[in-house]
Amino acid sequence: MAKGKPKRKPFGMNSSLADATQVMRQLPVSAMLSSIEMQINILQERGVEIRDWENKDRVLKQVRILGGKAYFLAEDNPRD
Repeated sequence: MAKGKPKRKPFGMNSSLADATQVMRQLPVSAMLSSIEMQINILQERGVEIRDWENKDRVLKQVRILGGKAYFLAEDNPRD
């Protein structure tokens, strides 16, 4: 085995958190927001709601870019 710097693994399931973070830093904002929205959808499928910290009756539904600014859409959904 050759001495020296270890080989970097390609990005994937075995990559480190630092590698994943670096990839995310290079993504366009629109791609990052699409990723967030995909994660919101997957969490909803699993029965997890993301609620507003200050108004716990509001549930996060979407994130979008409108007019160059990022917005979120939350829906009133009182807790049981």
